[in-house]
Amino acid sequence: MWYIDIKAYDLALNNLVEKNEITGDTAAKYLSCIRQIYNHMGERVDIKTLNSFFIDKLNDDRQFSQFLSAVRKYETCVLKQAGAILNGQPYMELVHHFKEISHKETAAGSGVTNETIFKKINAIRNEKLKLAFRLQYRSGLRVKEISELTKDDISFYNDGKIKIHVKCGKGGQARSVNVQADKYLYDHLKEFTVKSEGGRLFYSRSYLKQKAAEYGFESHDLRRINAKNRLQCEMSGGKKLREAKKVVQKEFGHKTIATTEIYLKE
Repeated sequence: MWYIDIKAYDLALNNLVEKNEITGDTAAKYLSCIRQIYNHMGERVDIKTLNSFFIDKLNDDRQFSQFLSAVRKYETCVLKQAGAILNGQPYMELVHHFKEISHKETAAGSGVTNETIFKKINAIRNEKLKLAFRLQYRSGLRVKEISELTKDDISFYNDGKIKIHVKCGKGGQARSVNVQADKYLYDHLKEFTVKSEGGRLFYSRSYLKQKAAEYGFESHDLRRINAKNRLQCEMSGGKKLREAKKVVQKEFGHKTIATTEIYLKE
């Protein structure tokens, strides 16, 4: 059970706008989302009731993502505790349910496709953020692996290829990942790393996940998309299905092919 304090949230958002951490438009959207929750449920809200409210928003993936982002921001700015509301299995069940419906709508021609997600990434004005998402789209790296990259982890070759050296992937495993061809990414990422003063190149995992939600997709969607794109590329190059799956498994750092197949079926 938690309580909505509209005034406190409004003040917190205005403070973030003054610090240039979010835009005025984003603040207005977040406040509108919380007001709608308040108007629908009143001052006191529990996770079960909130989940039911979110399910009503499933017909619009971007709207759903905005509401999640608004609640996350309320957690950190007003409750001073990330995960205070959207914590544990109920939230994960809601996300999985949302993704299941989203995939069905896509199959039915809703227009939410890999192409539209790529267009959303290209429309991002923040070059650092755009490069992070575009690299994840072309490499299939986990969002945690993207957030931990340094300039020394990326190799650029004269033939236009990029290779990522993941020092500590899931389970502490290191691996090398071949980035799918992308001239824009090659040119701009190379320039970006040259100008980098050292340290991590991109934003934190939590920030990347938050911004992805604001743009109407999940950062992990980019990994799923890459798995399917890689499979198609490998098969187009002459590999049989089993061989192509093995390549994806290696690039993704999966211990078993069964895990890889989950990504290819989603």
